[in-house]
Amino acid sequence: MNTQDIKFITVRVISNILILGAIAVIALTYGPWAWGNLVLIATKARGVTWQLSNSGDSGEKSLIRALIDQKPLAIAPINEEFSIVVPRIGLSVPVVKNVSIADKKQYLDALRSGVAHARGSAVPGRSGNVYLFAHSGVDFWELGPYAGSFNLLNRLTPGDEIMTFYENKRYIYKVVQTEIVKGWDTIPYYRDFVRPMMTLQTCDPPGTTLNRLLVLAELVE
Repeated sequence: MNTQDIKFITVRVISNILILGAIAVIALTYGPWAWGNLVLIATKARGVTWQLSNSGDSGEKSLIRALIDQKPLAIAPINEEFSIVVPRIGLSVPVVKNVSIADKKQYLDALRSGVAHARGSAVPGRSGNVYLFAHSGVDFWELGPYAGSFNLLNRLTPGDEIMTFYENKRYIYKVVQTEIVKGWDTIPYYRDFVRPMMTLQTCDPPGTTLNRLLVLAELVE
């Protein structure tokens, strides 16, 4: 093997490594988002829903088995001190209480541990607006394990349930509307409600900061 052949092989090997590396990064970046959407499509096609695991029939833990048998999938709260469960999109995440929306370092740190509860907003079960915000990002290596918490929030429609667990009590909210606001519009945070309401906020489209998607829900139980 001459020098020219060695150089050619070396270039080919390096090129292949770079291509495979790029494919791996893309897969790791968009894989969770794509998987989440595929799961929703598959469960809808098979008529499979998520069911709270402590309500009678605990539901199936295996996605494949649930799809085959067309049985509900089990979902449970991460904790009962402060967490949310959204059966429609199979979401169960902890909530970090009392997070400043003005202190970037604080809310970015909080979002590495779950969904953030905006400081000054109501708590579940009380009158006023419970304001929760989270990432709908794809760069989990920078934003942490909860980077995609609200990736599927845009799949929610009026009537969908949002279960909130707070101080060992469960509160059920139902979605009444969704809306998209431009950029860093903070007006939704300052909305005042007499009745118990909840707002979920995230970036839209996922992985960008172009807009904010808002899901408004009211307490029903």
